[in-house]
Amino acid sequence: MQNAVKIIFYSALILVVIMPQPIKKRYFEFGSYADSIDVSLLQNGDLIFRRGISLISIAVLAVDKESQYSHVGIIFLENEKISVVHSVPEEEPGEGDYVKKESLEVFLKQDRTSNFGVFRVKDSSVANKAAEYSIRLFKEKTPFDNDYNLQDTAKVYCTELIYHAYYKYGIDLSSGEFDEVSFPTGNKKLILPGRIASNKNLQIIIKK
Repeated sequence: MQNAVKIIFYSALILVVIMPQPIKKRYFEFGSYADSIDVSLLQNGDLIFRRGISLISIAVLAVDKESQYSHVGIIFLENEKISVVHSVPEEEPGEGDYVKKESLEVFLKQDRTSNFGVFRVKDSSVANKAAEYSIRLFKEKTPFDNDYNLQDTAKVYCTELIYHAYYKYGIDLSSGEFDEVSFPTGNKKLILPGRIASNKNLQIIIKK
């Protein structure tokens, strides 16, 4: 079973890399699940999870079997504008593999996700600091961490960004435990979305 999961994971990664961009692009306009959210409920530093429908999302869910979600970002509020800061490989032509800041509507486009949830750290005293930390990574054009190295903050993957944003200010969203995933270069300890979503420090604010 473990070998089958590895095959799914690496096959999806290869397909994402070699697939021609015109095929990756969708041919129809889709709405956004953001339209169903009461945005007045959102606060700076909230975590927004989504269940993606891309090949890489399927690969993540194959490894993170108990999770409803394959990706996570952090809410940033500025001048009544709601953005999501997250780290993800290029989703649109020319974006590059960097930490990005995009609107809630784009983050929850229906051609990217089938499900979502918003969670809040119970101790909200550090939420603003965590959000500001994530914005700093965005402004510095921090690259996506294709090495999945949790110890190197010069590059970050999605859950790594969230983990460091809160860990830096005293909240450990991994509870000191990590997920071991096999790579061709050997096993690596990662933080999968399900580990953060199930953390006891979080409370559910919105769940589709």
